[in-house]
Amino acid sequence: MLLGHSLGIPQPLLSSCSSQALQLTGCLSQLHSGLLLYQGLLQALAGISPELAPTLDMLQLDVTDFATNIWQQMEDLGVAPVVQPTHGPMPTFASAFQRRAGGVLVASNLQRFLELAYRGLRYLAEP
Repeated sequence: MLLGHSLGIPQPLLSSCSSQALQLTGCLSQLHSGLLLYQGLLQALAGISPELAPTLDMLQLDVTDFATNIWQQMEDLGVAPVVQPTHGPMPTFASAFQRRAGGVLVASNLQRFLELAYRGLRYLAEP
């Protein structure tokens, strides 16, 4: 957590997706914003390693597709904002160590974010 803060790696919120405070509009909006954030973070990791490039590219495509699907769902429900939100400045990694450490933190944070998103979407899907 401290290393992530010192590297400037932000963490998105999913507070509107928790079972205690579940709100459809807020959850979808936070989910979409978080996915946009991870798109930017994954782009910032480009060049981390030639061996990881194909996996990173595939992960970027998956996150982009997920964000697009969430946005389309928001539009279908009539809750999409007029303008799609964008993410703020992304971290720049000054050294190979920072890039590798950032990669580990981004992957770990993305996994946790997706697990929370899954739980929130599962609650939303319940009758």
